[in-house]
Amino acid sequence: MAEITCFIALPISSEHAAGVAHLPIIHSDPFDRLLISHAFAMPARFVIVGATLEDYSELVHWIGKS
Repeated sequence: MAEITCFIALPISSEHAAGVAHLPIIHSDPFDRLLISHAFAMPARFVIVGATLEDYSELVHWIGKS
């Protein structure tokens, strides 16, 4: 599947989980917060389709925004 989509699976570590505690409470979904923490730790751009998470950082990129 990675060859078709050009996406790769990234492991979640205890560092990523611990990073959630340092995030501001902008969004309450624990899985979304874990993904944001993971993006910050890499650092990597986190692409979203809605504006809910874009206030976290410039690393969060809302593809629906004009």
